Amino acid sequence: MTNPRIVVLLGMHRSGTSLTASILEALGVEFGNDFIPANENNPKGYFENTAISRAQLRLNRLLNRRPFTASGLVDYPQAFWQDRLALEFVDELEMLVSKMLDNTPGSCGFKDPHTIKLLPLWQKVFERLGITPLYLLAVRHPAEVAASVVKRDHISAAQGELLWIDQNVAALHNTGFDIPVVTDYATWFSDPLPQARRIMAALGLAWPGDDEGLQAALAERIDPALHRQKHAGIAQSPFAQQLYQQLLTVSMGAGLRQATEAAVSYYRSAKQLFDPAWNLLEREYRTRREKEQQLQTLKYRLEEIKGITDAVAGTRSGSLLRRYQMLRMRISNQSAASAPLVRLQRILEEE
Repeated sequence: MTNPRIVVLLGMHRSGTSLTASILEALGVEFGNDFIPANENNPKGYFENTAISRAQLRLNRLLNRRPFTASGLVDYPQAFWQDRLALEFVDELEMLVSKMLDNTPGSCGFKDPHTIKLLPLWQKVFERLGITPLYLLAVRHPAEVAASVVKRDHISAAQGELLWIDQNVAALHNTGFDIPVVTDYATWFSDPLPQARRIMAALGLAWPGDDEGLQAALAERIDPALHRQKHAGIAQSPFAQQLYQQLLTVSMGAGLRQATEAAVSYYRSAKQLFDPAWNLLEREYRTRREKEQQLQTLKYRLEEIKGITDAVAGTRSGSLLRRYQMLRMRISNQSAASAPLVRLQRILEEE
């Protein structure tokens, strides 16, 4: 295998990464065919490798991170990629990427929004394989992204814009500003051909036909109905608006580091001032998650014994059934009811 070429598509949720992946595929980048299924949030498909996405979700759970919630604003532990458990994921991801490269004679790629925060670990994967990835960053107006995540995730627009800032700053920082191409979501709908040409030039791709054929291929992938959240005016956050304008300039050919380094440095320095708040959010999230898991366990217990309710009705176990029903009423408020339920289940099963 000589100097294999792999494209890593980065971008915040709802920033058009799926559309950009579809266009990259039309231009000759192989994304495979084992994708997360399409759904109402993304009817055209995610173009996300199932195995890679699942591995990154498992790693985030081990690290107690949900990158696209308030707890995701908490920085990852220092040198987390050197942890023994993280290194096991390096082994797993190395095998997945190696398989992709072996099965693809030309350029291959993958995308998953969780990759941005996990890039230090991914860089160990690429180092082991002896390859240099080509990064591409898909951006979208922060107000549009915020409107989309507000509708889907039921968070505030301000929180959505803060997550947009955090993800894009992390992408710039974790790649060392080494991103040959930045694409703009709105441009795919207004003037897609020059943007596609910039991608091809940066990634070393060649289109076999003329511009008319390329335009037709793009039209097959770009559905105007996909542009559902069109921004009106500017973002709520002046900083988000400024960073977007800088990235938009880069998408038109300006130097990435020169355009954004000061903003990235400013945000990362300011973010450190709020470390206590981020840590508090992380603790609150962890506590809430533990309670949710306990409640889910109790619900499972109830479902297990609910199936034998009819069998004990009308027998000497009637009194036990009443005890069971009383415990059901208490279950939503008293996690301590779990032990009595277990004992009661055993008694009922002996009837």
